[in-house]
Amino acid sequence: MKKCFLFLVSFFFSVILFSCASSSGKQLEKTNHVETVYEAEEEEAVAISVPQKEWSFFFFFYKAALDAVEKGSPSSLKQACSILRNLGDDAGDNGKVLLYVAKSVSRMLWPSDSVTFELENYPSQNQYAAAIESAKHGVYDTSMVESDFLSLVLPSIVLVVSESRSDYYELSKKALDSALEKKSDSVMAWYLRGILAGKMGDWSFAGDCFKKADAGEGECEEILYGLADSCFHLLSYDQALFYAEKILAKKPFHIPALKICAESTFASGKLDECELYVAKVLQQEPENAYY
Repeated sequence: MKKCFLFLVSFFFSVILFSCASSSGKQLEKTNHVETVYEAEEEEAVAISVPQKEWSFFFFFYKAALDAVEKGSPSSLKQACSILRNLGDDAGDNGKVLLYVAKSVSRMLWPSDSVTFELENYPSQNQYAAAIESAKHGVYDTSMVESDFLSLVLPSIVLVVSESRSDYYELSKKALDSALEKKSDSVMAWYLRGILAGKMGDWSFAGDCFKKADAGEGECEEILYGLADSCFHLLSYDQALFYAEKILAKKPFHIPALKICAESTFASGKLDECELYVAKVLQQEPENAYY
């Protein structure tokens, strides 16, 4: 009887242990399955690229003013300045910096049609103002953090200031090309890209850039001169004369345009016309032995 009782007890515990082991095995199998599915989902999630928004110091600012500054034509910069000045103190530091950028670009790129107001106070401790100040001193600002359109373009303003250095041309080319991918209708970006192309000897591409700038702001003196200069270097003398005379129609004694007209007519054998242009140059530069 006693042996029978012990046998039953042993059998009972064996059944319990087997059940627990089976249950534990099923749970382990289930858990492993869940982990496998999770890992697969995790790998799939890593493969999906999440688009990142472009950061900008002016990201939350008035879009109309920012768009006008980024276009960077003489008229759009005047529009931006009007918007920002009307905001007054409500513009905040961001607006004051943007106003400084607009005024500086207007003065440096488009002296023939620039804004005339003075700006006394602006937050100078930022990279946008620093890039402009560097450009004024003939230095391409390599410390600029290229985070938005303006940070890509502003260092290249040095192109209209410096004639002696060329060590930054490749940096400028890469930055301006990236800027134009972001905003293909920017007059100032196309204008600067045209100047750079000319300095690098690619006058055909320079002419294309100036044409795109001209499409965004017709009859601009600086752009017309870029077109005339590129045509002259490509030996398209009649076209060079065409664009230069557009400048002279508004400013009859514009020295650079007069010189292109004189050189173009001389190269074309139009010596009577050439003499008239040379005479006007000598009226302003009587010591010019070449002319």
